This record gives sequence, structure tokens and C-alpha cells, in this order.
Amino acid sequence: MFYRLRACEYKEAQDHVALLDTMLRELEQPRVVSEPQTDSAQLQELQHQLEWLKMELQVPGVSAQRTTDLHYHYGIVVGKLR
Repeated sequence: MFYRLRACEYKEAQDHVALLDTMLRELEQPRVVSEPQTDSAQLQELQHQLEWLKMELQVPGVSAQRTTDLHYHYGIVVGKLR
């Protein structure tokens, strides 16, 4: 589009500007997002992972990198449970 504007092909550039405007309007439209359904098996697995992570975080002498990784995964699992 910028090339066409520099080359003074305004009519062709106008078509692209119209397409961009249309795409932006479509992106601004609110979309309905349905909540993901979790079955009891998935819920139970997430709770099991959460308990395992809690136990691993209580182990003494764990390296700082391992602790950071465990906290990261703990946050992910808690977010999925919400």
C-alpha cells in the first residue's frame, strides 16, 4: 500500500485502505467466548498435579532453578483450575 501511495497510484491504494478498515472493524466486534468445559477426569488430574507441585515445593535443598520452574507450573495449574 505504501508503495502505491509513493507511486501515486491512489485508486489502487484506496482499495487496500478500504480492506484494512473492514478488517479492523471486524476485529473490534465483540466476540462471545464460551468457557471451556472440564470433565471430572481433567479436574481430578489438575488437582493431582497441584498436590504434587505443593509436595515438591516443600522438599528442602531444591535448586533455585527447579523452584522457579515449580512455581511457574503451579501458576499454570491454578489458572486452569479457575
